[in-house]
Amino acid sequence: MAHYNFPLRMLRMVKDAAREGRAIMPVERAIQRLTAEIGDGLGIDAGRLEVGGRADVVVRPTPRRRPTRGGSQNILLCDPTLLKTDAGYR
Repeated sequence: MAHYNFPLRMLRMVKDAAREGRAIMPVERAIQRLTAEIGDGLGIDAGRLEVGGRADVVVRPTPRRRPTRGGSQNILLCDPTLLKTDAGYR
């Protein structure tokens, strides 16, 4: 039970129900309930994407593929992700 991921399970239930014609709630509402409502309930500044707000999501660049010397394998390349802390970016 320690590794049970209820938010992903809930999103799957909402999407499956909508696909089967017995919608529980819109997916957008489910995401709000699993993010913003939890942050509000805990009294923390989290769960929303707002201009100027605290970032609690990281958007990484799409990996690029580069052929190796033999040409038969690919290596995934990713630009480094910056992490903003109180001391600045690192």
